[in-house]
Amino acid sequence: GDAVVVRPQNEAANPANDTFFGTTLLDKDANVIDTALTPQIPIPGFGNQAAVTYSCAAPVDYVVSKTATAAVSGDAPNNLITTTISIKNPDSAAHATVLQDNLPGGVTGLTVPPGCLQTGPSQVTCGAPVGAPPTAAGATDTYTITYKATPAQDCGSLSNTVQGGPGDATTADSNLANNVATKVTAVDCPVLSVNKSTPTTSAFTDDNVTYTITVSNDGPATGSTAHNVVLNDATSAGMTFVSASPPCNAGFPCTLGDIPAVFDEVHRGLAQGLQAPPVGLGLAGMMALFVRAYALGGGTYTGIEAVSNGLSIMREPKVQTGKRTMALMAVSLAATAGGLILAYLLVHATPAPGRTMNAVLANQFAGGWAGIGAVFVLVTLVSEALLLIVAGQTGFIDGPRVMANMAVDSYMPHRFSQLSDRLTMSYGVLLIGGASLLALIYTGGNVTHLVVLYSINVFLTFSLSELAMCRFWLRERKKHPTWRKHISVHLVGLTLCAFILTVTVYEKFGEGGWVTLALTGGLIAGCFLIRRHYRKVHDKLRRLDGILTALPIGSAPTPELQALDPVAPTAVLLVGGYSGLGIHSLLAVQRLFPGYFRNFLFVSVGVIDSASFVNVEAVDEVRDRTAADLRRYVELATGLGLAADSRMAVGTEAVATAADLCVRIAVEFPHSLFFAGKLIFERERWYQRLLHNETAYQLQRRLQFAGLNAMVLPVRVTEAA
Repeated sequence: GDAVVVRPQNEAANPANDTFFGTTLLDKDANVIDTALTPQIPIPGFGNQAAVTYSCAAPVDYVVSKTATAAVSGDAPNNLITTTISIKNPDSAAHATVLQDNLPGGVTGLTVPPGCLQTGPSQVTCGAPVGAPPTAAGATDTYTITYKATPAQDCGSLSNTVQGGPGDATTADSNLANNVATKVTAVDCPVLSVNKSTPTTSAFTDDNVTYTITVSNDGPATGSTAHNVVLNDATSAGMTFVSASPPCNAGFPCTLGDIPAVFDEVHRGLAQGLQAPPVGLGLAGMMALFVRAYALGGGTYTGIEAVSNGLSIMREPKVQTGKRTMALMAVSLAATAGGLILAYLLVHATPAPGRTMNAVLANQFAGGWAGIGAVFVLVTLVSEALLLIVAGQTGFIDGPRVMANMAVDSYMPHRFSQLSDRLTMSYGVLLIGGASLLALIYTGGNVTHLVVLYSINVFLTFSLSELAMCRFWLRERKKHPTWRKHISVHLVGLTLCAFILTVTVYEKFGEGGWVTLALTGGLIAGCFLIRRHYRKVHDKLRRLDGILTALPIGSAPTPELQALDPVAPTAVLLVGGYSGLGIHSLLAVQRLFPGYFRNFLFVSVGVIDSASFVNVEAVDEVRDRTAADLRRYVELATGLGLAADSRMAVGTEAVATAADLCVRIAVEFPHSLFFAGKLIFERERWYQRLLHNETAYQLQRRLQFAGLNAMVLPVRVTEAA
């Protein structure tokens, strides 16, 4: 801000009005400040004057700073160096600035931000010279530059220097000491260590001695990779080299020529294992090891259960179709399992914490592929997960069907018998989904524990199924001369399944096996308690059957003379099998509406399990039994002098089938009133509301919604069951 005097060194060389480049700078007291202005400033209008006085801007103390990654590796992904360069303008006015970053030689992958430009092989210029705006008053301009180290720079360091200052001649820098900054980035070294060991402490002539040599890279966390590592193992005197493994250099890709070496390695390992301890396990130990591996790997059999579950919906001839399907699945399972084991041996895949063996295999197979290796591994694992999700849906398909069958046999609440083949099996799907969610929460998603839960229950089911088939052929041996052939197959299956179940429970009892046994045992006990309750209720209701012998049956006209009048009031009674309950409903209608109804129509639905629906013989059997029960009801009513008839249908859901049948009856008999029975307990408990479904009320709601009249008749159970 002071006045300064500029004096030419050679005044005669500067005629009037010429532009002079001053070389000497004096202050207002004629003291020399600088004799070599850099850059030289053109000063016009000197003429023949000896000196000219000017006012110049005060100098600014620009501050340059720099940061850089402290340490990297020479290999991706840890070889990226990020450096920031900054210049601060502490003045109260904006000024043009410049930064020049001199990079270390040999780096690659240089990227520069906006406001910077690569101005040389190892130089980046930022600021005013490349079009960047001035640095605002009191502000700091920062630029981020990245580049990559190379393996050739391992075990060294990369020095990076930046210098800066004013970007034009309008200002000077009052302190050049803080205009330069340097940072050094270390390029870490791989740290190799070699270890050699052998379990053999003594050997005889022609014995094979196996050494294990391990090369470890204990380098820093940045992950320096050791390239072109060569391991030289000198054979001791008196020993001859036999073979080395792995036969595949650095894992995949392997060729078919490597397979014999793998088989040779397996053969040698088996031979060593058969030797007596401490060299091997001996014959007994090896057999125990194989037996244990077979039992714990028996979960691979579970996939073929889908054939058994789906046999009823296969095309005819079902047995031959099932056999072909089972054979194809067995061959594919053997090929898949054998191929995976061979692949594990080829790449010497070993268990890794937090990763499945298939994940290890995929990573060793394609992990080193440049660009697409990681994508291939990800796609493989996602495809495997999706396949398991699809496989898991079998429980939602077959589970409700099994529960419906159990409900028909009174081992589950009767409301489950309303499940059908459609995916609207809400109770079953919700129950299975809830149980699955609880299992996930309990195990924390641990695959090991989940497989234990799954395997124990599966082989318990298999064992019970095989036991039931053995029992079946023993009971039917007089009808089938070839029963020994059939029962032998099931005896083998029972032995294998029971053995796998026993070993799995023994090995995994402490890893969640006890939970499986407790839950499954509790479920089985619950099913028997449910059946016991239904039997007690049935026994209480048997006394109603005594009404059959006490009814005053008079002489009634033949059924042909008791034709129903479609326009007359009609009582439609929904009944099950021929029992005291249906007769109770008939008498209750007569008592409540004496002399009102002219027609009595008995309606029944033959319920079959959904798996048997495609079986013509099973459907005919249910239809014949239902028709026989209805004939007895009609004969009873006509014997009482009532005009009676019956209607029936066969289906997998009692409520839906009965509702459709009632709608058709209402068209035929427009003045109909529908009656259904509901058990009323003297002392009702919470489990009775769960076990005794609301079939009558559900049917009543459906019929009323369809515009029909329906009434629920109570059937009292005098003593709580």
